[in-house]
Amino acid sequence: MAEQQHPEERPAVRQERTSRVYEIGKSGMASARQLGDPSSSLSGTVDMERAALPHTIDLDTHFRVLHHLGQGVIEKYGHHIRVVVNLKDQMDADIMSWSQASKLVHLDMCILASLDLHARFYDIVRRNSTNLVSLHFACMQEPKPFLRVDALSTGTTAISKLSFLRIERFQMTRGEFTVLLKMCPLLDTLDMREVPIKGDIVTEAFRHPRLHSLVATIAQIFEMDPTIPNTPPLVVHFPRLRTWKILDRIPAVVVPMDVIRDNIGWHCPLLRAIHTETDEKVTTNLLTRAFYGLAEIRIDFYSFSLDEIMAVRSHRSTLESVGTILPHNFSYDVANVGRTYDRLQGYNCYIQELLRCCTRLRTISFPLEGMDINEIEKAQWPCKDLEILQIRIRGLDTKETIDRTTDFWMDKRAESRRPSSRKKEATLKHGSIEERVARHLLQFDSLKEVWLGHKIRRL
Repeated sequence: MAEQQHPEERPAVRQERTSRVYEIGKSGMASARQLGDPSSSLSGTVDMERAALPHTIDLDTHFRVLHHLGQGVIEKYGHHIRVVVNLKDQMDADIMSWSQASKLVHLDMCILASLDLHARFYDIVRRNSTNLVSLHFACMQEPKPFLRVDALSTGTTAISKLSFLRIERFQMTRGEFTVLLKMCPLLDTLDMREVPIKGDIVTEAFRHPRLHSLVATIAQIFEMDPTIPNTPPLVVHFPRLRTWKILDRIPAVVVPMDVIRDNIGWHCPLLRAIHTETDEKVTTNLLTRAFYGLAEIRIDFYSFSLDEIMAVRSHRSTLESVGTILPHNFSYDVANVGRTYDRLQGYNCYIQELLRCCTRLRTISFPLEGMDINEIEKAQWPCKDLEILQIRIRGLDTKETIDRTTDFWMDKRAESRRPSSRKKEATLKHGSIEERVARHLLQFDSLKEVWLGHKIRRL
């Protein structure tokens, strides 16, 4: 279990590499055997080699293992590789060339070096285009190069299986963007970060038949190339859109809220979930002036404010899921229980007021904001169909107190399903924080998943 880190920290830099990668081909069979049981016979070498080559390769952490295996083993068994992450440089490209892996289902790569690498990286994408289900492709070059959309083509009559696509720091023309959507009819999620869409008069507003989740800034969607007047926003392509994660911590442009409201209402009538990584003012305006009747709202933890809570209340009659967007390094499975926060600076009671007026809630997720059991007990939450609860309670600060609470809740729920003759009495000290929280949980008959700061418990 990982130890919780707050605030967010950047992941460790990959291990330093040297030109020894070019010696991989000479390290050979003996080093592959060294990774297995030293007492194994020569006849077991093949099995050890095959087992030693991971199904999933993280080139940040597995580089040393691949060096030991040797080029010959990678060439022989590389076709078994299905997942590759952190593909970044010339040495990574060499390993992928040796493997000739052509059945990858997930590929994560970022071009850090010269543009000469682009061709090699695009070849890897083309070789796996008929099997890829998930692709993350980033580039750290300046100026941003144009994305070679043709690399995603299967080159056959086979339909692309791609369902998740994340593109970072490339640019595309509007025509190329349309071609991309057409080539990926099974695409569920499109994540675009720093991807400007340039030029082209829109002659065909292709409407994607499936895409339901979008990650993009407001400017990316609504601020088209100013040299092409009257260009429709990108939302025209997403009639099935249900969830939009808005990345606008520092908005580059100000788009009028009525423009967002009218275009979303007309082109994306199914949109019901908004995740906002925007500043407080933008989030408040979006929730009160651009969107109505939302079923799911997530607010950036770092901008979490009283005004945003009040804005969320305007959706109380339709809201089914509410919470905060968490830091990237957050983990629900932790060795040490982390601290709680008070982002509302003493106005935590307003979260309780929100929860008391939302009758349709099925998911409540505030994993970092500390709640007060005294405030919770002042009035019941009316959401009797609650299924998932992820919160922190002040006073439940150790694994032991949390486990006693969730164990009691699970035992009591199990008792309710047993014949009376087989019931056993689960007890906690009357009036203890554990007993009070557990009694609160037992009010919700549909509750099936609980997290209180240590690990997720499921019925």
